[in-house]
Amino acid sequence: MMKNIGISLDEISKSRMVIQGFNQKGQHIIGKIRIETKIGEMNSSTLCHIIKAKTYYGLLLGRTWLHENGVVPSTFLI
Repeated sequence: MMKNIGISLDEISKSRMVIQGFNQKGQHIIGKIRIETKIGEMNSSTLCHIIKAKTYYGLLLGRTWLHENGVVPSTFLI
């Protein structure tokens, strides 16, 4: 994902944080970076924690981000 959006390892800040994944295992964060995100008409400065993992998503926005930006998530069911 970093390569796709043009971010190099030199641009990220170190982090000692460990997060708990969906599989209940701890994962060390490679680093963090603040990026400008645009979703539809909304622009936001977003602090992203970078992990090395195979996922089906490129970015996971947390509850804090959703609340700060007044976003109501929904799931489209087929």
